[in-house]
Amino acid sequence: MSETYFFKQIEGRNAGLIGYFRRSRPLAFIVAPILASVLLEFNIITLHTLFYVLAAIMIFASGYMFRLVDTK
Repeated sequence: MSETYFFKQIEGRNAGLIGYFRRSRPLAFIVAPILASVLLEFNIITLHTLFYVLAAIMIFASGYMFRLVDTK
């Protein structure tokens, strides 16, 4: 669904934006676990605190979800 919405919002001439969109999800799958591992390994953050940080990020990100308009 995210790709359908994305391609309805852009034009075909935006090759750079399409490339960024296609690379962002696999990059997140690599960066997020590495960052969490480093934070937990060096006791910068505890697992309990990391849960609350991720919950706050998800709540903040849900605000963008409610602004989406159905394109039909």
